[in-house]
Amino acid sequence: IALLSALGSAGAMAAERSHFENFITRDGAMLKDGDKVFRFAGIHAPELHRIEDDARGPCRADTRGWGQYFRWPTADEQENWIRAMVQTGAKAQRVYVLSVQQAFDKAGGRETHILAPATADGMPRLNEKAMRVYDNMIAEADKQGLRLILPFIDHWWWWGGREQLAAFYHEKPADFYRTDSQTYRAYLDVIRQVITRTNSVTGRAYYDEKAIMAWETGNELEDTNAAFLQQTAAWIKKWAPHQLVVDGTYKKINDFALNDPNVDIVSNHYYTNAENNHPEQVKKDLRSAGGKKAYMVGEFGLLDAQQLNAIMQSIVHSEVDGARAAGGLIWGFRGHRHDGG
Repeated sequence: IALLSALGSAGAMAAERSHFENFITRDGAMLKDGDKVFRFAGIHAPELHRIEDDARGPCRADTRGWGQYFRWPTADEQENWIRAMVQTGAKAQRVYVLSVQQAFDKAGGRETHILAPATADGMPRLNEKAMRVYDNMIAEADKQGLRLILPFIDHWWWWGGREQLAAFYHEKPADFYRTDSQTYRAYLDVIRQVITRTNSVTGRAYYDEKAIMAWETGNELEDTNAAFLQQTAAWIKKWAPHQLVVDGTYKKINDFALNDPNVDIVSNHYYTNAENNHPEQVKKDLRSAGGKKAYMVGEFGLLDAQQLNAIMQSIVHSEVDGARAAGGLIWGFRGHRHDGG
């Protein structure tokens, strides 16, 4: 019985062989797959691991007044969506953040990736049910040849972000960016738990998954400071030395990111409310990056097709002192639902 139990555990499971030959690496301002330059473009798919279940209407239990229901995608949905993207020629995809538990989730029947600590001063816990969906996303991406960019925590509150993480410890949202706070300590522990997780489908640790191209510090972390990025990037590299690190900031290229040896990619999101949703922003950011890091446009969109195309053409073709963008993703893609729609 003991032997059967051991054979059935994830730790005893023989890891599958990855469909990828290489991890994606960085060479100056370029990304490489082996000795070949790696660039990507496509439509951003935020919901490969959690669906905004619009068909159910607004969630009245959400006190913020805009509430949504959520559900986990089925394995069939994940397979279908990744297949659809790969068939269009997509080589890499960025998903949305890990969701964080908040007060009204229970009343709305909502589940999240990150659960409140079991004790007042403990660390957040990962929801095993949610993480098995995440496991399958990574496994399916590996099987079909899609690289993933995975951000950790949101600056915003849509899915639960820094504000909800801080609430676990009766701290303020701004404390997320303060490296001596309990919220920041919890953030680092979430990163450790995720990166060192063993994938229940592939049998590989996440840090050994070649499908994971890069870990991103978070989504639109616009208050990122030098101490926050330095400690976070070093922490990610400690656990995931073969995978890339993205400074998940917003609206700017941080000078301190360009000089950080643990940061591989700097990024920006283009939106009209950020006053940067135009083709010229590509060259502006490439000049700011100065060829020191790879550069990508993690999100841009909410424009008409002609304007979207103008920005994408600029991402593909703009060059500053020999440096070009590594990739760009239009917001956004919502997949065909298992039950239709």
